[in-house]
Amino acid sequence: MKNLFANARWALGAMTLIVYASIQAAGGIDAAGELLLKALAACAFSWVLLVIVEVSYHAIKGKGQACPYCGELRQMASFRVYQSCPKCGK
Repeated sequence: MKNLFANARWALGAMTLIVYASIQAAGGIDAAGELLLKALAACAFSWVLLVIVEVSYHAIKGKGQACPYCGELRQMASFRVYQSCPKCGK
């Protein structure tokens, strides 16, 4: 499941960049067509949905929080905030 979430983040990131580049090529946000703006809204909604699903999945499984850089799961403890990932160091 870790790879699924990591792949989804990469795919959504690439799709968001493509939509953004298309809007810029069309002449900016004011000149972009309705379809491009709806695609941008769909990207934003997909990001929010992915974050909600990922956090809920890890909370239900009790596996901790996923590192946004490498996807490694960090164990969470009460009143403890980790500054860096033990795997990648970011």
